[in-house]
Amino acid sequence: MNDRAPRSARAGFVRQTLTILLIIAAVELIIMAAFSLLPAMPVVLEAVLDALILSALAAPPIWYLVIRPLRNEVRNRELEVEYREEELRAQVTARHMDGQILRALDMAEDESGALSAAERTLRLAFEGNRSEILLADSSMANLRVAATSPRDEGPGCSVTTPAGCPAVRRGHPLTFSSSEDIDACPKLSGRAEGAVSAVCVPVNVLGSAAGVLHATGPDQHPPSRDSIEQLRTLGDALGARLSMLRALSDSQLQAKLDPLTGMLNRRSFQDEVGRITGTGTAYAVVALDLDHFKRINDTHGHATGDQALRVFAGTVQKTVRNTDIVARLGGEEFAVVLPSADATVGARLAERIREELAATVTGGSVPTFTVSAGVADSSQGHDLDTVLETADQALFMAKDAGRDRVHIAGVTVEPAGGGIPDQPSPRVSETHLEQHSRR
Repeated sequence: MNDRAPRSARAGFVRQTLTILLIIAAVELIIMAAFSLLPAMPVVLEAVLDALILSALAAPPIWYLVIRPLRNEVRNRELEVEYREEELRAQVTARHMDGQILRALDMAEDESGALSAAERTLRLAFEGNRSEILLADSSMANLRVAATSPRDEGPGCSVTTPAGCPAVRRGHPLTFSSSEDIDACPKLSGRAEGAVSAVCVPVNVLGSAAGVLHATGPDQHPPSRDSIEQLRTLGDALGARLSMLRALSDSQLQAKLDPLTGMLNRRSFQDEVGRITGTGTAYAVVALDLDHFKRINDTHGHATGDQALRVFAGTVQKTVRNTDIVARLGGEEFAVVLPSADATVGARLAERIREELAATVTGGSVPTFTVSAGVADSSQGHDLDTVLETADQALFMAKDAGRDRVHIAGVTVEPAGGGIPDQPSPRVSETHLEQHSRR
């Protein structure tokens, strides 16, 4: 294919040259014949006339066969250069835009910032098109509108799940010239603005299809190829940034949590409570400790002990309020901080945990075990460490009094059953709570 064009050009040039030579020869013969019929004249004059006549006769075919094709060739080359220059300018502009998109997303510190940057890009770079970004929720089962352009006036795609979007299923962008076409996405029909064109670009997060970038335009006038490439760049860059942010968030979250129970570890617990104490908010602390936990490990093995810890952690987490801060401090020791609460409120929560645990372990997958609790509040110490130590002291008193009970710091409690250890008390007494509330 590449050699045929040069061969054809050479053959055409040879034909044109031979044609010109034949024309010149014919003209020369005509001139010679004409001069042979005329009276004799000086040789110089004859040569001048010969040249003038020859030039006049040869000029049209030379113009037609040589000069005009050369001019057309030069013009075509100029147009080709202009086209390539325009294409290069478009590529430079596209790369500049791609760089801006990447830099804007790179500066985003969280998902909200990344989506805001993507929304600005849609508004500035794709002005005139209605567009939106749909992202899956944490379950990866439902799509939600995460960004629109113009603001709050996106195209309103009705797709509700990632699997319901053809572009997501196929894994590459799809362009539709008209929503009226037979093979158009069904989600494009029935729009309030009537028939539209559209482009849909899948967004992948952490290797999974997590959303779609959807833009619409006038019917039969979909976004240009360059616009589609920029939409693809935006979709890829957004997916990459969200992947990085979520991976970083997961690693930070894992560093904050106890791997066995999923609760906060001691350091993260102190950081979270510090945000409360820094505002001067009153709070209560409940210190919790599983009774005879070593006996479970020694008798049934550490796997059963780990399961017991998970069961207890689940019991606590479903009993506390959303605003409460829960942590595993180490071993079988746990703590709960209740913002805007005093020790009386903390004692009631501890009692609910104790009762819920008793109901959970009865006939369950782990041996029956109980929990003891000590309660204090911020009126009993100037910082968390002091209040927590006070709650620990109350916990030790609950252990000494027979375990499986709740004790409020600073309130006298008699040992259950005349001081017999390990005699359970079914609940913290109302007298016990009244004593604390009167302190």
